[in-house]
Amino acid sequence: MDPQTAQQTSEQTQVRFQRIWLMAYVALFSSLLAFFIVLITQVPLEGIVEKRAHQQLTQQLYQDVKNMTQQMGLSDWLAVENVFPKGVRVYPRAALFSRQSLFAPARAQLNPRFRPYVDSIGRMLRRLELAQFQQRYAPFIQPIEARGYRVLLTLRVEGHTDANPLHPNAPFKDNVTLSVFRAYTIMRLLKQASLLPDAFWGIAGYGTMHPLFPDPTDPRNRRVELLIQPQMTILEGEDGAV
Repeated sequence: MDPQTAQQTSEQTQVRFQRIWLMAYVALFSSLLAFFIVLITQVPLEGIVEKRAHQQLTQQLYQDVKNMTQQMGLSDWLAVENVFPKGVRVYPRAALFSRQSLFAPARAQLNPRFRPYVDSIGRMLRRLELAQFQQRYAPFIQPIEARGYRVLLTLRVEGHTDANPLHPNAPFKDNVTLSVFRAYTIMRLLKQASLLPDAFWGIAGYGTMHPLFPDPTDPRNRRVELLIQPQMTILEGEDGAV
């Protein structure tokens, strides 16, 4: 064999060897990649059992609230949204207040025209049987509690205002305080109509901090919302928080 032919044969052998080595490397890398994908996939699934159950619980609660508003004929004026992880948000549509405001100006006194609407929301809460929350939603709650958490239901009424300044003689010093008292007014009426005990209720007032519309003085930013919140808390003796 002449030197040129020998060199060509050697080069071809090296090319074949490189191809074989490259194919083996690709196969090995693919196997390792598949292994790590399976491993990474399984680890989060083990760690978020309770969070998935919490999401399913909130979704089922949302569906139940939405169905009840439809059954009671409230859906034309009452909106229901799943705002996980905060819970289920319930609030009157803005069109309901196109002619009159929910409250007297700069006051926490409810406009009597809207008392039947508030009472309807309270009756809806009663028909949902939320007092038996733990029993009604046990299939969703049990996987969460099995992971060392406790599930508590809170009905939080949130008050919001526009950014128009209050009159110097107004009974409240600022919009945050006004929004808190308005939330309390609605909470008290809902509690009466729903017959749910104090342990379920909470209030919050945000004043002008969370406007729905770009213009903070837009009167449509004045509103009261209800959040139905299935909250996860760490059982006593466990570390961490949710």
